[in-house]
Amino acid sequence: MHCRRVTRRHSSTFFLASRLFGRRSRDAVVTVYAVCRTGDDAVDTASSPAEARARLERWWAGVERAYAGEGDPSEPLEVALQWVLQRYALPLQAFEELYRGLHQDLAWEVAAAEGRVQTLADLDEL
Repeated sequence: MHCRRVTRRHSSTFFLASRLFGRRSRDAVVTVYAVCRTGDDAVDTASSPAEARARLERWWAGVERAYAGEGDPSEPLEVALQWVLQRYALPLQAFEELYRGLHQDLAWEVAAAEGRVQTLADLDEL
């Protein structure tokens, strides 16, 4: 499963801890981790802010498709998230907060690169 590989690669401790869950719960937990990790990586591994924004928007569109029950069959994360959503009441708000946080991280990174962040107070103003 794609989500297991993502989780194992990025957090071996979390992956091992997930083994304490029953099979169905474990698959759901690992999927949620992989979806969140992929959103974070969309921003953190991009070569430019423009690429990061585009990748983040693609990630978010995939989350929205999964919540709409229209996950792209060629996208393993969307299919897996859709499977989770059919079984568990996972609020979209949790992913929305992550999405907003990733946007904020990107805004801070751009501001810092432009020299607009010199103090912690500067971050509050962004």
